[in-house]
Amino acid sequence: MGQVWLTSKEAAEYLGISVPALKQRVYRRQLPAYKLGASSRFLRAELDEIIKAAKVAELEIRLIQKKIWAGKKSN
Repeated sequence: MGQVWLTSKEAAEYLGISVPALKQRVYRRQLPAYKLGASSRFLRAELDEIIKAAKVAELEIRLIQKKIWAGKKSN
């Protein structure tokens, strides 16, 4: 199975964000993109890794908040 490439529109839909938001994240180097002439392309596998990392980070934040909240309750 080969690599799956997405257009900007497809990548934005895949991530659940708008195309302008996608382009802004590419500009800020928050998302990897590859130029193909005048357009950008995205590897779905790389987007999957970013989604996975974001979910892990969100879970870690929730656990930290839960520990802080538990500490305040016991005081």
